[in-house]
Amino acid sequence: MTLNEYQKQSRGTAVYPETGSIGGLTYATLELYGGGGELANKLKEHLLAGTEPDPEVLADKLGDVLSYVSAVAHELGKDLETVAQENIDKLAKRKAEARLMG
Repeated sequence: MTLNEYQKQSRGTAVYPETGSIGGLTYATLELYGGGGELANKLKEHLLAGTEPDPEVLADKLGDVLSYVSAVAHELGKDLETVAQENIDKLAKRKAEARLMG
């Protein structure tokens, strides 16, 4: 599955108000941060208990985060593959600049 295929399929399951507006963007962004917080809290619980985290539970939360990333990209009018490529380009440029400085 490509990122764009994922985005298209996840759009079919997205249920939130005001899609296509600042309200939709706000909702999707808040869900993204909430999902990231849930992932972090699951890991924190294991750290505090001194137990190994369950990779399946963490992967489930990570999947939620991915769906929210997809929703935010949609609200911005971007497809996930474009966002991913733009990010890789930025990171490569940053790495090249760091080599020049170091």
